[in-house]
Amino acid sequence: MRAPPARVPTSPADGHHEASGSVVLVYLPATEPAPRAEALRRRVARLARRAGATVVLADVLPELPGLVQRLLPDGAAVATLLRDARQHALDAHALHLRRAGVPAATLLLEGSPAVALVQEQLRGDYRLLVTGVPGPEATDEAAHAARRLARQLARKAACPVRIVRLGHDASPPPRLRRRRGTPRVVVALDAVAGGTGDTPAEQALHALAARILAEGAVQAQVAGAALHVVHAWRAIGENILRSRRLAGRY
Repeated sequence: MRAPPARVPTSPADGHHEASGSVVLVYLPATEPAPRAEALRRRVARLARRAGATVVLADVLPELPGLVQRLLPDGAAVATLLRDARQHALDAHALHLRRAGVPAATLLLEGSPAVALVQEQLRGDYRLLVTGVPGPEATDEAAHAARRLARQLARKAACPVRIVRLGHDASPPPRLRRRRGTPRVVVALDAVAGGTGDTPAEQALHALAARILAEGAVQAQVAGAALHVVHAWRAIGENILRSRRLAGRY
């Protein structure tokens, strides 16, 4: 059985941020390209200043492959170097936030990013979990991994998750450029959250949906954006309707 992800305090503020009541957990990995990382940091700084929130910047230490550990004479030293490099990157971003007047702490987790971030979110009283994704033009493996992680966090986290599009490819597609003056905040809710609320599971979904909707309204108000609330469901016979043969006939 695999051990659960470890939580490694890395900032003097760590361990005290939960008492602030308005804390934003931000996943900002050292592997993020500099332009996208800086864009995410700027967006988070604006959000935190307007909301009066504290920011906790988090990264997740990857597990060294077993082959690497066996081949290297001192695997512990490699792990220490990796930890120091990740910490240095987090500290640099946190320093920029503090200079911008935003209280910031840092946190290193271990394990799978999706599991580690969700478990940390469950441990702390976080108002919001933020992660960045590149625009649709980015097709490299790192971009695909970021989108997969964002989907996993949105499905599994027990707090609102804000997914921020980053980089030069964050501009809207041509068909939407005419609406560039009206930004949008899109809130995705689980359709099941509209149930009767008779079971504990439905009650939990209702509570989470209310938090997500309230946070979306705040984000839209702060940004001067239109609020769009959406949900998706699987239609009966969807696979048949989407088949190429049937699509070609209609």
